[in-house]
Amino acid sequence: VLNEDWLISPLLNISSTTFPLLSFRSRSRFSGPLLKLFVSTNYSGLGNPSTATWVEIAGKFPNANSDTWTLSDSIN
Repeated sequence: VLNEDWLISPLLNISSTTFPLLSFRSRSRFSGPLLKLFVSTNYSGLGNPSTATWVEIAGKFPNANSDTWTLSDSIN
């Protein structure tokens, strides 16, 4: 069954940071398209996230259904 899920972090205020970097770990226990990472500067945090503007950025994700934790580190 085709499915689309969103995991959205709380708003991050990075205005006082000179060189902000994002790091996180992810795991895949499903077959299908790989995970993707996006950033938005106009999503309010309420309502349908697909109505905001999102830009895809590079992340390092595990292979589909590998059940392996993978580190995405130092994402600018």
